[in-house]
Amino acid sequence: MFGTIVLFCVLIFITILWKYKRPENFPPGPTPLPIIGNITQLPKGLLYPVVEKWSKTYGSIIGVSVFNNLIVMVTGVDNVLAALRKEEFQSRPVSFSIKASRYGKSLGIFLSNGEQWSSSRKFTVKQMRAFGKFEKENLIIDEISRLMDTIKDGEMQGNGLFGLAAVNVIWMMIASRRIDFNDEKSRAFLNNLNKRFRLGNTSGGDIVDIFPIFRFFSSRFKFFTKVANETHEFIRETIKE
Repeated sequence: MFGTIVLFCVLIFITILWKYKRPENFPPGPTPLPIIGNITQLPKGLLYPVVEKWSKTYGSIIGVSVFNNLIVMVTGVDNVLAALRKEEFQSRPVSFSIKASRYGKSLGIFLSNGEQWSSSRKFTVKQMRAFGKFEKENLIIDEISRLMDTIKDGEMQGNGLFGLAAVNVIWMMIASRRIDFNDEKSRAFLNNLNKRFRLGNTSGGDIVDIFPIFRFFSSRFKFFTKVANETHEFIRETIKE
């Protein structure tokens, strides 16, 4: 019986080592701890001072791990530009949070990945360019006029107002309608959407992506899910109209 338990523990240990083993040719970086990786070495605040310090030791390309997530950090303008031009980097990671936000499907530009994301992005950019410079200028001028009318009295709720003006130009091109900032429902939706982006993305950087069971307790994940549902409902209503 004791031998069986020992064998079982050894198998678990080997499995963990295999799962969390860094692949060949993985960039050098700070030594990770077993299982948890480099999570204790990552700051709670700004990341770039630590990355800059690491770059002096490990070079301009640094490899770290957070549990079973492998992360490659690139420093230097030339290196970043070179990486962004490569086809291998023209996608995005898939995480539990992203899957939950898109109901397990690939949706549009923000909630897709891989070939579908790349194709959707190229199609969107092409259509935006084909819209016509003159038409876009008219939309921008009209939106600026509306913005000036809103702020001419000197008293306003400015949170999100300028961002909405930019969004409305694009939304007019897509849906041929504006989003009214004075509408309470639209304002609440835009404020939540803005807050969601300010909190950061959920492409592997959240505890829920490492331990999905925490989705039942994470207030951040619940808020992200709420905003995702509101966004889907907002778009559904626009399509119906």
